Amino acid sequence: MSFQSHSHKHVPLIRLSASEVEQQLRDSRRLLEDRLGCSVDFLAVPFGMVNRKIVEIARQVGYRAVCTSWCWPARAGTPTIGRVCIYRRTSTNKFSQLLGGNVLPFVVRVVRSMVMHPPNRLRLRFMPHSMLDQVTEKYP
Repeated sequence: MSFQSHSHKHVPLIRLSASEVEQQLRDSRRLLEDRLGCSVDFLAVPFGMVNRKIVEIARQVGYRAVCTSWCWPARAGTPTIGRVCIYRRTSTNKFSQLLGGNVLPFVVRVVRSMVMHPPNRLRLRFMPHSMLDQVTEKYP
């Protein structure tokens, strides 16, 4: 197990300028590496909102790959890696299927993502405080 970056202030990176994204990623990486005493190589983008600019900047500042919320098996050598959420309700059987690369559990999760992503993106755009307030209260 390892600790990796999730940006410095947990803000939607797609709404920031390139220099602001770079600062978020550098600050997070530096702070984590200083405190942990080991390399931080991966970035998990807040809210799963990623674009080419973020991936390029992350690679420029030294991250090996960017983890997205796209739930699909990873492929070697790509600059992005899909994250697979494991929930309390995830059965041992489903967990084994995910580890084994069985496509069905991934398809179910992709369909759920396709349904949930547009409303969450609208909520973040028009009511960002509803998603961000909880984070900033917890991590000022």
